[in-house]
Amino acid sequence: MSADFVVLATGYEYRVPAFLNPLKQINYNDHRQFKVNRNYSIDDRNRIFVQNAEMHTHGFNAPDLGLGAYRNAVIINTILGYAYYPVDTKIAFQQFGIAG
Repeated sequence: MSADFVVLATGYEYRVPAFLNPLKQINYNDHRQFKVNRNYSIDDRNRIFVQNAEMHTHGFNAPDLGLGAYRNAVIINTILGYAYYPVDTKIAFQQFGIAG
């Protein structure tokens, strides 16, 4: 197999949409990225949430659409103030540590 060109990196960089600029309650870090809390909120009152915009805080799996149901459950439970949807706390198949 051969190729004339290979693209190694696209230089993609997320930019906050300009229509959010008037919302002063949004928290940003020093790099003007959303300061995303564990529950996906980006404000101090848990009223503004993001999805797929938290790779810098939640890791490389943030854009994974397979986690959409989990993210939705966390956000809805936060909005409601109680756990309407159950959220698994142990979702990894592996465990790390010293054998007992």
